[in-house]
Amino acid sequence: MAATVIDFPRSLKTDTYRRKTNKELRPREYLTPAEVDKMVLAARTSGSRTALRDSLIRETARHGLRAAELVRLRWDHFNFTDDTVHVERVKHGSSSTHYLERPLDLSRCRVK
Repeated sequence: MAATVIDFPRSLKTDTYRRKTNKELRPREYLTPAEVDKMVLAARTSGSRTALRDSLIRETARHGLRAAELVRLRWDHFNFTDDTVHVERVKHGSSSTHYLERPLDLSRCRVK
């Protein structure tokens, strides 16, 4: 039995496919302050721990944290006397200490 050869058009061959660059897909790689404010307002409308969520959203946007870096934060990474947080970077980034934009108000945060 002879093999059937299908000749695909040149546009469908994989050697000509090129993924668009990030610059072509979206005009910018960051959130504007107005977009961050919208996220904070949306987070405040549902559930509890709104002060904690508010702070995490703002600090994530300010320091450019990835989702993996955000979920790896532990309470011992926060230094409340100096208002700093130690971030362990992923994807070959350098771990570093960042200043918090404003001190966290722990009296409004209920943490188990």
